[in-house]
Amino acid sequence: MADDNKDLVRFATEYAEQDIDLYELLGVDALTPKDDIHRAWRKRSLKYHPDKAGDGFDASKWELFERARDVLSDQAARAAYAHGAASGRSATRRRGASRPGPQGPANGAVDVPGNYVVSVGEVDKRYWELVCDKLRAVQTMRNLQKQAAAADELEKANDEVQEARRRIYDAEAKYRRETEAA
Repeated sequence: MADDNKDLVRFATEYAEQDIDLYELLGVDALTPKDDIHRAWRKRSLKYHPDKAGDGFDASKWELFERARDVLSDQAARAAYAHGAASGRSATRRRGASRPGPQGPANGAVDVPGNYVVSVGEVDKRYWELVCDKLRAVQTMRNLQKQAAAADELEKANDEVQEARRRIYDAEAKYRRETEAA
């Protein structure tokens, strides 16, 4: 393993232990491929770039964006980050099992049961079906990109991905409200 790779794995483990959500920082999810990670990094970090930020440049924020990109782009570091984050959530659950209060992952994500039913328009769907819809929409988008499809087709596919993400977000918010009220 190269020294750079060892450093990335070490950073990944540290960020996971500190509950720093690299996915949220870059605006991606755990299923996002390496190429999309790099695109998201460029888009999200632009305002923190030394040339763009000027006097307001924050070296630590810029470094965090660069490391997030590197960790999520490297297979071993990404696996270490995912493992560390999962271990951290397990330990948090064990410590908080006897304490009342909001439950769920520390990064603000909602741990929705797969069989949780949500109304989508006139149809009721289970949460896992919403996730599958999103995965299908993402795959359709990738296939169109590989085929060099027309811009209007890509835009329509992107809209479908965003709509699938919105449905998941709405379902998670609804589930969170219901569990907090209970």
